[in-house]
Order: sequence, then C-alpha cells, then structure tokens
Amino acid sequence: MNDFYQILGISQQASQSEIRTAYRKLARQYHPDRNPGDPTCVAQFIEINEAHATLADPEKRRKYDTLRQLRLRDARNGRPQPRPAPQFDQRLFHQGSRVFQMGKFADIFAGLSEA
Repeated sequence: MNDFYQILGISQQASQSEIRTAYRKLARQYHPDRNPGDPTCVAQFIEINEAHATLADPEKRRKYDTLRQLRLRDARNGRPQPRPAPQFDQRLFHQGSRVFQMGKFADIFAGLSEA
C-alpha cells in the first residue's frame, strides 16, 4: 500500500488547501502531456491522482487514515501484511452463464444421468 501522504509530499495533518496545492504542483510536473512517451511519469501521475482523490474527500481520508494506522502498527509489531482480496471479474461470470445457455455444460454431464 502506497502512502498517499508521501506521494503528495505532505504531512498527515495537512489541510485541504495544502493537499490541493501539493496535488496541483505534482500534477503539472508529472502530467503525461508535459512528458510525452515517459511511462514513469504516467505511473507517477496515476498515483498522484489516486492520492488526491482519497485525501481530498473527508470520508475517504478518515477511512484511509484508520487503515494506515492499523498497517503501521502491524508493521512495527512484525505482523505480516494481509493480502488484498481477489477482485471478482463480472465478465467471467457472464461468460460462464453463456456456457449454460449454449448447452455445453449439459453435454459434459450427459452420460451421468443415464448410469
């Protein structure tokens, strides 16, 4: 988990205006239009946008701060960091439902009902 405060170069007690100022400065510096063809700048720009989107919203920032404190505490105590939960891909679910509709699934198990 990247530390959004470090990405923006601000302290955890930064005000909303300090967050906005740091974001604008970094966004101008790493914007892909100012750095054409540089994949490092694109990746940095994406991280900066993610950090700003989280810290600029008071509710998201509160949740982020809570999670950040838990991770920092666990890291100090030597506990392993939990893995992120796998993401459910909705497209795979729909592809699977097509299998049922086409009858391929029934063909696989056709011989079982006769036994």
